[in-house]
Amino acid sequence: FKMKKQLLIAAVAATMASASMADISITGAGMAKFVTTDTAGTGTDSHTTSQEMDLKVTGKSGDTTVVMAFDMNGASTVTAGDQYISTKIGDVSIKMGDFIGGKSTLTKRSARADKLSASMNVGTAKITYENNASNTAGAVYVSADLGGVAATYKQKDGSNEVHLSGSVGGVAVKYRGIDKDAANSDMSLIQVSGTVGGVALTYADASTDASANVNGDGFFGDLNGSAGTSSAGAGADITGFSAAMDLAGNAVTFKSVDIDGTSAQDKTINSITAVRGLASGATLTTKYTMTDVVAANTDTDTLEVKLSVAF
Repeated sequence: FKMKKQLLIAAVAATMASASMADISITGAGMAKFVTTDTAGTGTDSHTTSQEMDLKVTGKSGDTTVVMAFDMNGASTVTAGDQYISTKIGDVSIKMGDFIGGKSTLTKRSARADKLSASMNVGTAKITYENNASNTAGAVYVSADLGGVAATYKQKDGSNEVHLSGSVGGVAVKYRGIDKDAANSDMSLIQVSGTVGGVALTYADASTDASANVNGDGFFGDLNGSAGTSSAGAGADITGFSAAMDLAGNAVTFKSVDIDGTSAQDKTINSITAVRGLASGATLTTKYTMTDVVAANTDTDTLEVKLSVAF
């Protein structure tokens, strides 16, 4: 009888433990990369390896979600990633904590810092308030569908933004315009994409005023310079074209980006990327990039080989 009682207690405890753990999930990703760069003339060649491991714990209770993420980038310490809580208060959705912004082609993503985002639907529109990463100002976003066109207006401290996206005859079209209070700092982006004969084609064109910095990390690649500047230089106009297709089970993308900036920063970046899933569960990504720069001894050929896995 005593043994049966112990077994019953253990079974009940196991059931309770399973119930308490049912709304907790753990996901993560790992990446290891080798990069070799050959620089023309008297430039310096390089051969580097790096790795990045991420872990994310998500807990849910009803409409409330808590996220705790941790990053390991080859250093001996673990750094905090996104750490936030999201919930609802009546019709208002709330997100509070440290969370980084999404990728953007024109501007760099907002920093991971103490932030608050609150949004609610008003009729067919969605209104969102978000404070900035430095907690010095806030922004109001209004989003709505206007006859099949997704439209967003953003009123920020020091700037106004308009985002439009839709489809015309099977061709996706996106527009983003940024009007800044600072002189000569406006910029805009037009991006069109579609598929022809199984090949996904994309063209993007960014136009800037003399003091504007395109420092995003979207279609053109990572152009974020120091202190909010652009690695392409202020006032640079940028165009890009890509063609993506499946070749023998590999996801292959050809891309060309042309940066028209100052004479020392003019460059053309051509790349080919092949991505293939392996039987081991990992993903192999191989990328070869040729960068042609106007300045002497700065042209580069770069080969990047990356193994990654998500779980």
